[in-house]
Amino acid sequence: MNNIIGDKLKRIRQERNLTLDQLSDLLNEHYNGAFSFSKGKLSKWENGKEEPRLSSIKMLTDFYGMNIDELYTTNKKSDISSLFDKLNITRQKSVYNFALDQLNKQNNILSFKPKNNILLFNPKSTSECDDTIKEEHGLYRVSKLSTLSAGTGIIDLDPSHAEDVYVKNPPPNNYDIAFQVSGDSMEPLFEDGEMIYVKKTTELCNGQIVAIILNGEAYVKKAYKDSNLRLVSLNKKYDDIIADENDDIELVGKVVF
Repeated sequence: MNNIIGDKLKRIRQERNLTLDQLSDLLNEHYNGAFSFSKGKLSKWENGKEEPRLSSIKMLTDFYGMNIDELYTTNKKSDISSLFDKLNITRQKSVYNFALDQLNKQNNILSFKPKNNILLFNPKSTSECDDTIKEEHGLYRVSKLSTLSAGTGIIDLDPSHAEDVYVKNPPPNNYDIAFQVSGDSMEPLFEDGEMIYVKKTTELCNGQIVAIILNGEAYVKKAYKDSNLRLVSLNKKYDDIIADENDDIELVGKVVF
């Protein structure tokens, strides 16, 4: 994990006069079990011993009332300019040429899709690009199967329709299917356009976040099962969806982190 991020998380917590125990309790209460925060895990994040997933970063910044960009903002630009000014003319030319070469490589390999942190291939073969992208950009290759609506929509489960994308954060090791979220009903955990990872299962446990098809329409929701099935959005502006034995229900799987 970038130690700058860990230091910032620690400073923000201390500015709010919170202990790690207090913060973990408040987060678990605020997000009602959507993710389990522990004192040990928070400590590892702050000390740079473990890297939190983007979804966890989003929950933390949402809890603190911050924009996620504030956490990643540094003074690197001014630091680079200061170092550059200290070099002699010959070395400045070398730095400039190197930076230009890196920019050209970046533009030739990747095209950025705004809002969702997903990087798409330019039309080159995987064998040409894969090693270079991993080495130079620290990205991870994912086979995205379909777009999954956080509101409502149709899901495509045909594996022949999958496309290769690159993501900035490492995917979990135990997923079967990758989807791209459409809609804002699961914010702040999942934003519109974000990648989610699903483990296939036929068993539903209360409180799990699942990918599910209800009467032909696909959702990613928090699910509860008692006498009926209740699908809950994390974004409170959306009402719960209630289903019973008269509805056509297909559980695709549970979301894994």
